Amino acid sequence: MITATLDHVTVHADDGPGSALVRCALGDLAGPPVDPFAAPACGHTWTRTSREEPGGVFTLTVTHHWIATWTGGGQSGTLTTQTTTTYPIAVTDHPITLH
Repeated sequence: MITATLDHVTVHADDGPGSALVRCALGDLAGPPVDPFAAPACGHTWTRTSREEPGGVFTLTVTHHWIATWTGGGQSGTLTTQTTTTYPIAVTDHPITLH
């Protein structure tokens, strides 16, 4: 038997020197902040448009980090793995915040 559990998510936006890799704990992914004017616990704010970028888009890379536990044949163990997806993001106005 194997059980995979999402441990955390990392998000990277390629929008220049201000871009950063953001590590998101699962509790931070539950939804928008209680205060609608507060910055999200897990997110990114684009401060410029993507008009000057190739194809007019930024690339958002989202990586899901998993922990898998397994048992079988009298053995057991833990494995870690990740899945990564990229998304083209057209930012036509700024600032725009991803939650």
